[in-house]
Amino acid sequence: MLSPMKKLVVSHADLTLIISLEQIINVGNGRLNRLIKQAVKEALKEADKLQLPPRSENKTILDMFEKLKKETGWNNGARHPLTFINFCLMILEKYKYQKINDILVEIMDFFERAGNAPQPCFWAALIAYEKWERIVETS
Repeated sequence: MLSPMKKLVVSHADLTLIISLEQIINVGNGRLNRLIKQAVKEALKEADKLQLPPRSENKTILDMFEKLKKETGWNNGARHPLTFINFCLMILEKYKYQKINDILVEIMDFFERAGNAPQPCFWAALIAYEKWERIVETS
């Protein structure tokens, strides 16, 4: 069971991962870009509603991100954007951010309709999510 402070830190960390979509998924103009911008905008709105964790917790959040990048290998090399979208969808399952969820599902649908949804994206996202949950528990 997470303490109230830990829940707040994790909520901010989870939303920050979604807010970082524009930096992580490099797309040009068009529908995909618009959807990513919408997801980021909604995540920023939700983050603004949360109480900010103390500044002392910022390092905890950054450390969590660094551990995730190291454990998933996401810090060195490209990955399919759908892997990160699926990872974010798994994170969102514990929240009631329906608008963000709907946008991410629409992004996933974009890739599926284009025939660009390789099966490894789904299991890689699950592995990343399991690693994220372990990081959250141990941070």
